[in-house]
Amino acid sequence: MKRIIILGSPGSGKSTLANKISTKLSITLHHLDKLFWRAAWQETPREEFEQQLVHILQTEEWIIDGNYNRTLPLRLAHAELVVLLDYPTWRCLWGVIKRYFTYRNKTRPDMAEGCNERLNWDFFKYVLLFRRQQLGQTEAHLAKRDRHVMLVRLQSPKAVEPFIEQLLEQLAINN
Repeated sequence: MKRIIILGSPGSGKSTLANKISTKLSITLHHLDKLFWRAAWQETPREEFEQQLVHILQTEEWIIDGNYNRTLPLRLAHAELVVLLDYPTWRCLWGVIKRYFTYRNKTRPDMAEGCNERLNWDFFKYVLLFRRQQLGQTEAHLAKRDRHVMLVRLQSPKAVEPFIEQLLEQLAINN
């Protein structure tokens, strides 16, 4: 499994998990936020964003973290594994708050340069309503994926390390 998508609410730990898997498997990691945002929180034009994504998808190995439901069907058409971090809302809110204080007035490694960490009401509300408003769309796309695309749903951060170990064991068996 060398084409992996990581999905989940903001604050769930998508980038953290993606970094761990990328490091252990030596697979290039692509953060969709880094592709989508330019300096000072300016959006990349839609066509350019999608062209960059298509270029990544045509490579042999990749890990992509980020939701962007509009492009999920395209990513699913090329993926072998999808990991959905399906954590309770309170945990994701805590993750966003913790991240804010860790990176306040700085740019996170998974963001475009010049996009200093921020926390405003609109983003807080997006996280608060993620399960109700976004997760259903994500699950609808996942339900339409090809049968060969494996889906792993992790419902607690405690499930992350056992999942990584299981993934490494599975890859060792298949190689």
